[in-house]
Amino acid sequence: MGQYARPVPDTQSGPAAPPVIEVALGVAFEPLPDLGAVGLARLAAHWQDEYPVMREVPGRPPGGLAPAGGIQIGTGAPPSRLWLLSADENDLVQLQNDTLIINWRRVRSEDVYPGHQELLQRFRHLWAEFQERMIGHGDLRPRLVEWTYVDRLESSVPARDLTFVDGSLEQALPGVAGSFEFRIVRELRQGDKLEGYLAVVGGPASAPGAEPFYALNITTKLDAAGLPVTGMGDLLQQAHDRSFEAFTAVVDARLRDEGGRE
Repeated sequence: MGQYARPVPDTQSGPAAPPVIEVALGVAFEPLPDLGAVGLARLAAHWQDEYPVMREVPGRPPGGLAPAGGIQIGTGAPPSRLWLLSADENDLVQLQNDTLIINWRRVRSEDVYPGHQELLQRFRHLWAEFQERMIGHGDLRPRLVEWTYVDRLESSVPARDLTFVDGSLEQALPGVAGSFEFRIVRELRQGDKLEGYLAVVGGPASAPGAEPFYALNITTKLDAAGLPVTGMGDLLQQAHDRSFEAFTAVVDARLRDEGGRE
């Protein structure tokens, strides 16, 4: 897979900072009819001091608890969605009539990842405020939670030249080796009960003003149907733990524990 810089736990920062470039965590719930474009704008006004930049973006498409990436729920045409950004644009709140999501994004190379506990605390606070604001606007019924990591893995080999060799094939495939792209989906079960899905996706990526790199996207989605709204923070912690466990599983232990290059 080429040579990658050492990934480290997501509680560190500074020169040995983790390779995470974006984190998204949130709750999807049954659509609230009052949260149309006007209702979303009124709600956003309460958070204007912390998130002064507001943008309207296309809504998330319908979907449900499924292995596909991203929180996708609802039926019919995608509803309105607002982005609320901090002044430095590192922090983002996504508002829709069926989702509340926060993102942290590495916008500049010197940006320091605050760590998952800080992000979880931010979401707990925002979720509590959201519940209070929604009193009298219908029952808030969670459907699922999601925790997504996007990691940038540096390589001494150009991302487009990374290749994957499947040793189970007895004969070489025709053609010239191209890029290494993969998608792994695992069901998360407790006995016979399906609790959610874990998806690990890797492939070459690019960003404005940056050299191509290899991106590793890890998403955990857990079923929240029937659970109390006050339990979403704890369920998100479980989703984080699953995602981070997957990160340590798919990255070579020598990179994690010995600081070597592979």
